[in-house]
Amino acid sequence: LKRLGRVTQLNGVADLLINDDGGDRTYQLQQGDSGKVFYVEQDDNVISIYLPMAVDAGAGWHINIIVRAIHADEGVFVYNHGNDDDNIHGIAFSFNSNYGEVSDGTAKNSIGFRADDTVIGDRIEIFCDGTVFYCYGWSVDDGAIYFGS
Repeated sequence: LKRLGRVTQLNGVADLLINDDGGDRTYQLQQGDSGKVFYVEQDDNVISIYLPMAVDAGAGWHINIIVRAIHADEGVFVYNHGNDDDNIHGIAFSFNSNYGEVSDGTAKNSIGFRADDTVIGDRIEIFCDGTVFYCYGWSVDDGAIYFGS
């Protein structure tokens, strides 16, 4: 994890990504972040998390992102690496309505937690096969997790 924001390490396998100083934060994930759980705690500014290049991450790379706190006005976003083509496929399920968001078989460049719909405990898991990232998400409310073009 390239530290561009405040990071607190928990037990060596989890990091707490915090945005509490009034500015937007960007985190660049690395190959060595595989297997970690990232707890996101946000104030009133954006948190942007960038995945490593898929070829660098390699087959088997995986992480979890769990929302610990989110502000009603700003979201949390996960983007593919700027040198990768759109390479995120995913499914996000909502428990309140059995409704979901999907990438519809079309590779996307981002995953978002929509600020006004996301609640504490919403989460995504991301896996890589060395070429593509696969995202699986669970949220309480409809539309909390979505896939961007």
